[in-house]
Amino acid sequence: NEDAVRQWNSTTVKSKWKEKLSDFPPEVLNIIDCIPEASIYANCVCDLELHYDEDEKLYPIIPWSNGFEPVVLVGDAVHAMTPSLGQGANVGLEDALELGSVLRNIILGNDIDEITKNDLLACINAFQRARNA
Repeated sequence: NEDAVRQWNSTTVKSKWKEKLSDFPPEVLNIIDCIPEASIYANCVCDLELHYDEDEKLYPIIPWSNGFEPVVLVGDAVHAMTPSLGQGANVGLEDALELGSVLRNIILGNDIDEITKNDLLACINAFQRARNA
């Protein structure tokens, strides 16, 4: 919650670590003492507000697209994760693969000049449904 984020500081964190690990060998507590406070940072994880779609599935309320233009967010821009996971690029690649697959379905067998904005918006919707499944 926001209050916890405001109250967070690295000095308090070190104290809590030492308190929770007080029954560990003294070397562990010495290691904690050696950690520079400037190198301790918070990765605050918050719950996302969810809503039901037409299929009664829960989805986070993060618009991947505005629904009017054929532009879509991918990767860690729409998949909630902390930076320490190191998965943003991987999720972006997974999104690119799925989006490419959905776009391929409308491109094959159609003249590229005949593909409409509505076709692309339908692809974006299909992409989001597939990635949320």
